[in-house]
Amino acid sequence: MTRRFVLVATVAAIAACGGDQVRHIADAPHGDAPPGAAPYPGIYVTNQDGAIAIFDLDGSGDVAPIRTISGAATGLQLPIGLGVDHQGNVYTADRIGSTVSAFPPGSTGNISPLRTLTAPGMLAPETLAVDVDDDIFIATCPSCGQSSGGDIGVFHFAAGSSASDSNLEGSDTGLTNPYVALDSDRNLVVANAFGGLVETFAAGATGDAAPIRSFTPSGSQNTQAVVAGGGVILLSSPSDGIDIYDAMATGTASPAATIAPSAMLPISYPAGMYLDVASSPPVLYLADYGANAIYVIQTAGTLPQLSVASVRTITGASTTLDGPLDVILAR
Repeated sequence: MTRRFVLVATVAAIAACGGDQVRHIADAPHGDAPPGAAPYPGIYVTNQDGAIAIFDLDGSGDVAPIRTISGAATGLQLPIGLGVDHQGNVYTADRIGSTVSAFPPGSTGNISPLRTLTAPGMLAPETLAVDVDDDIFIATCPSCGQSSGGDIGVFHFAAGSSASDSNLEGSDTGLTNPYVALDSDRNLVVANAFGGLVETFAAGATGDAAPIRSFTPSGSQNTQAVVAGGGVILLSSPSDGIDIYDAMATGTASPAATIAPSAMLPISYPAGMYLDVASSPPVLYLADYGANAIYVIQTAGTLPQLSVASVRTITGASTTLDGPLDVILAR
């Protein structure tokens, strides 16, 4: 989702650091909650204070989380990217801690990770995606935050493994500040921050592979999140709101539609997002770092031509939200 966020930073300082994320869609093998019934359903949210809050699927207003993963034992410092596998294991990429932690199904409270995922050069991990086989894809942010350094790339972990078996990295990839997702065909979709290329790599691509197609977005110049699947790619940015692109776009591409800030949807500083295309019309979940809120957006229309029909908001003191960075749906 990511987001060149600085821990306990002002929105102005965050904006200076950059954008984030490639993300979530419910129909996709890319999705961070793969198809099938989730053993622990909910709306999962990472926060800048190191907590993962889980809300009821119907949560609204100033509502308390049904569970929270938080405390010194978690080891979490700045968890951003978020995913849930078929078993209900929760994965989060911690940029400051330079770790990806896996927490067991139903985790709550001050709990230690079940395991951590590591790889040489995988410093400052920021975004991740879980595929239909529960493989994990992790993108790094080597030029941002207190844990700068390491390699620019996307690391692959087989289901259940704590060690990476391959990565996508090299000059031919065109990767600069990558955020990762998977589309419905298991192609790897990467958005690079600061108006950079949005690239699609063939399923299983590794090493110094070139993308099979790419485009430069005319909008979304400070990308904060990306969703791939359903024939579209969504990018969010503080300047535009949410831009919707045709997944087959090439060259310099203009969005097919834009969901802009409005009185109904007062977007402040958008971070991670998740698109549920199992619902018709789709429902978009948006973590708003600036507004300290989660927006559940019922859209109108058909992809890619979506507009806002209604908005349900999770916000307030009882939510314990503190700079939400990413959001996914498990059901």
